Parts: sequence; structure tokens; C-alpha cells
Amino acid sequence: MFSPLERSIVSSFLKEHDKGLFLAVSLCYYCALRRSELRQLKIRDIDLNKGVITLDGVDTKNKDVARVTMPQHLVNYLTKIRIKKHPSDYYVFGSDLQPDEVQCGVNAFTRKHRHVMHSLQEYKILQDIDGKTFYSWKDTAAADMIAAGFNIITIMKHFRHSDVGTTQRYLESFTDYINDVRNFDVNLF
Repeated sequence: MFSPLERSIVSSFLKEHDKGLFLAVSLCYYCALRRSELRQLKIRDIDLNKGVITLDGVDTKNKDVARVTMPQHLVNYLTKIRIKKHPSDYYVFGSDLQPDEVQCGVNAFTRKHRHVMHSLQEYKILQDIDGKTFYSWKDTAAADMIAAGFNIITIMKHFRHSDVGTTQRYLESFTDYINDVRNFDVNLF
């Protein structure tokens, strides 16, 4: 996972130097979208008025139609970059991760993200990039949601897991139960 400092460094860099990858990272982080879902995402799937993204089920993990809620600041960002100025049948991520009538390649997110991470390490902006992949943004979001106090059912629904057991297994690796219990600050004595 990305630490808060790493998250800030990478997102600031992407906002400045690679807006397409920044949008992909944002949708992975805030909406728990998988790479295959991002590749299939079309402009028409984004409803800024309702603040939701509709996934048709073709490329969702469980093959169900899904409506994913966006945080308001993501809606504001999509409005600011005028995502809706593009034709509704365009893919959000085409060539160079910009809206286009042809979707981006299968490895486009992974390849661009890896290149950015290596560049940030090469210029000594980031120290440790081991294991920090494009998909790490989704894991980071799960950990951040736990830290923010989201309950497991909310996380399960947001990540579109089929049952709470899947979410529990997913989250166990992000939770430091020992320190959580040590820091329990209700004092009955």
C-alpha cells in the first residue's frame, strides 16, 4: 500500500505530468474499479448529476451490472476536466489514457504506472517502490476506508464483493488488530 506521504507525492506528480493516469488512479482508488472495468468504461457510463458510474456487467468480476458511487470531490474533478465534452460512446481511456473511440491496451495502466514509479525512484523522490503497483491504489483505498471508520458492509458493497467473507479476508491483511486493541481508549477504571 501507499503511505499517506507516498500517496500525496504520486498523485501530485500525476496531476501535473500525466492527467490520464491520474484519472485512472483516482477511479481505482475512489471507486474500486478494476483495470478491465477501466478499459471498458465509456463517457456515457459516468453520471455526474447522480454521482455514479454504471458498469454494464460484461467486464465486472461477478458479471453483474453495478452502480458505483463517486465521492463528491471526484465528481467535481470530472466536471472540472469536462469529461462530458467528449462523445458519449468514447472510452474514457483510449490512446495515452485519453478519451478516444478505441480503448487503451490491456497493460496500459500497469505499464504507465510502473514507468512513473521507477522515474520517481530514480530521481530519489520515492525510496521504496517494491510491490507498489497500479492495483495498490485499490488496496490503499481499503486501508484508508478502515482507518476512516467505514464499516465492513459499506466496504463490501463499494468493492462489489459477493459476500462479507471475501471482504473480511481482503481487509485482514490491512488491519493491525493488536495496535487497534492497544489503542482502545475507553477507560472503565
